Amino acid sequence: MTNALKIETFPYFFAIAKIRNPASINWKSPFVFVGKTDDELSLVALESDVPSDAYPVDRGYRMMRVAGTLDMSLTGILARISKVLADEEIPIFAVSTYNTDYILVKSHTVKNAVQALSRAGYLVTNEIS
Repeated sequence: MTNALKIETFPYFFAIAKIRNPASINWKSPFVFVGKTDDELSLVALESDVPSDAYPVDRGYRMMRVAGTLDMSLTGILARISKVLADEEIPIFAVSTYNTDYILVKSHTVKNAVQALSRAGYLVTNEIS
């Protein structure tokens, strides 16, 4: 069975962190994801772009992206991808934008994640930069 979705992998290392000061975010970075709630401000960014005062910081993630722009009416895309990875006991951290979904996995699991997704019928590209 083919899922006909292409998943791109990135060669960069990412970190997930809590930050205190939004002014410390490097908005010129190509990858910045910010989540704010009533009790936290979280950042996903390249490891090199995490502010020095961020705490805690969880480093060593690699990122994959569902290629293209997804129609907002589509359902289950992230659920199916996360199930494939969960079945392989690969934890994920997911971030969505208006256009698509991003999946972060620890760098030591990225090879297994790519293999599992490929076996499941996804078209996983080599690393892109």
